[in-house]
Amino acid sequence: MKGIDPMYRLLVVCFLALSLTAGRAQTQESAPWHDPSKHRVQFITVEEGVQLEVLDWGGSGPPVVLLAGLGFTAHVFDGFAEKLTDSYHVYGITRRGYGSSSRPESGYTEVRLAEDDLKVFEALNIMRPVVAGTPLPEMSCRS
Repeated sequence: MKGIDPMYRLLVVCFLALSLTAGRAQTQESAPWHDPSKHRVQFITVEEGVQLEVLDWGGSGPPVVLLAGLGFTAHVFDGFAEKLTDSYHVYGITRRGYGSSSRPESGYTEVRLAEDDLKVFEALNIMRPVVAGTPLPEMSCRS
């Protein structure tokens, strides 16, 4: 991978790791879940009555924000996020309606979800992050 842009390389690594992690998560669904990852959990209010779970793995370097696709929580990144902390400060966001984030009746449009992300960036003072994540195949169904 010599000569390849480091950000492109990061995105490729994230995609491959997510593919492997998602497959493992489906096969271990019946086992009790234990959070093995070393991160700080916080909840950021993005609108009245709506809080998002944000995981902070720490690290040094530019910020990387990992967005969980619909149906997943930010914990889908537990298996590899720590490996990025030597070069990046790594965060993960669980979208509204999933995991420990709030489950409001509305607010699932593409625009609202993007606004949620921006509110988290603002609250945590995250400037110019590299944003990566799992695909959002169900987006058109929820809009």
